[in-house]
Amino acid sequence: MRRDGLLFREAVASDIEALQAFRNDPGVNHFMVRTFVDPDDLRREWLAVPSNPTDYSCVVELDGRVVAMGFLDVVDGPGQPGRPTGTDGVIGYIVDPRVAGRGVGTATARALLCAAFDGLGLRRVTAAANADNIASVAVLQRAGMRRGARGPQGLVAPDPWLAGRGGVCAARRGVGAVPRSGMERDLMSEQFYSDATLYDRLFPGREQAVDFYRTEADQQGGSVPELGSGTGRKLIPIASDGHPCAGLELSPHMLAEARRKADERGVDVEWVQGDMREFDLDRTFDLVLIAANSLLHLLEAEDLVRCFRSVRRHWRPERGSASTCSTRACTCLPEPTARDAGATRCRSWIPIVASCMSMSRRPTTRPRR
Repeated sequence: MRRDGLLFREAVASDIEALQAFRNDPGVNHFMVRTFVDPDDLRREWLAVPSNPTDYSCVVELDGRVVAMGFLDVVDGPGQPGRPTGTDGVIGYIVDPRVAGRGVGTATARALLCAAFDGLGLRRVTAAANADNIASVAVLQRAGMRRGARGPQGLVAPDPWLAGRGGVCAARRGVGAVPRSGMERDLMSEQFYSDATLYDRLFPGREQAVDFYRTEADQQGGSVPELGSGTGRKLIPIASDGHPCAGLELSPHMLAEARRKADERGVDVEWVQGDMREFDLDRTFDLVLIAANSLLHLLEAEDLVRCFRSVRRHWRPERGSASTCSTRACTCLPEPTARDAGATRCRSWIPIVASCMSMSRRPTTRPRR
């Protein structure tokens, strides 16, 4: 497809080197959770796009040179009557900084929306933007979206299009309404995690972070569960070091991708679908991981308390516990003086959280592989 002086097409093997060059550029990934993509993973994922019936991602050419990548994945429609399949889309884009200011990002976002609505007939499209990434927010606004009602990051297309908490979204007129309940917000989160391969592409892992958790597991020894294990980016390497591992994950889509990746590497991990607020793995462990921002999915103090109750049941007290998250999670815990007996019992858990924070600041000793 040609639009606004750009060519949008499928990626081929000869494009991978160019894509890798600007995807790992610090100026590009400053606002990304995952700042480095392994070249082999990038090649595998992009060359698999044509055979994936729900992935319409593309590369973008300007004057014969690849200058951007656009992501468009078709997902199911949570929040719609009957939860119809294949009615929604998720978009994203990454632009080579050497063509910044030439309208490539805006043109790419518009092309993706055009392909989603006019080409595929989708009813709603969502995307995510960091609230501090002013340039990307402006691009999505120029593409026809506006800031939404929920959260500083929210952008939506003109009313009555759908808005989602903490992201950017657009949908065809006449379909959907602004979410108003916690259940609807949960459904939007479910949609975000419904495409595990897109999630891995948008948020490729940082090797330094993986090395930190591998070092912690080596120092503690023994068995390791991870709560919110996602696609297994941290747990699979830990299991490959010989530690018995269990991954607890709410999303069946993320869990399926984790199983696939573990099987591909020949690594044995026990994968369990469940909620970190209330789970039972029927044994205790030496090291409990709640990595990155997984804990921040728990938005209420009560949910945090329930989670740490479950952790306490599964944790061998003579061992350690590691978790990295925003310190905001600690401030949400009830004070030890709370009259609620259940909240008062959390007094002994707070040092676990505090020790997690101090552990996360220790330098990694494991050599990078």
